Amino acid sequence: MSMLLSGLVEKVKELSYREKLKLAQKLIQMACIEEERLNSASQAEEMETIKKRLLKSKPAKYDALTNFIKAMYNFNGGIEDAKVTKIIENLQKSKFIRLDKNKVEYLTIEKTLSK
Repeated sequence: MSMLLSGLVEKVKELSYREKLKLAQKLIQMACIEEERLNSASQAEEMETIKKRLLKSKPAKYDALTNFIKAMYNFNGGIEDAKVTKIIENLQKSKFIRLDKNKVEYLTIEKTLSK
């Protein structure tokens, strides 16, 4: 345990049980906010990686798109169908793709290639 943490532990021992509970609650809230921030940054990076790989392959059918995304995660233990669906929803919300029945249309090819 670091010197700073040891000193904090000693100070916390002086608090009442209610103050300890309030401190614990505040620390959990702070950790959750930090975790959320880190996750959203990594999700944004993940989406950019997916977009770049999709532009190289451009699967034209919905089934091919889902299979392509699943294949990207094969070496990482796979991916749940619900997450694949969420990724596709995010691609549509960001106007990267549009689904027309079973067909995939890429909307931002020119914008992405010019970056």
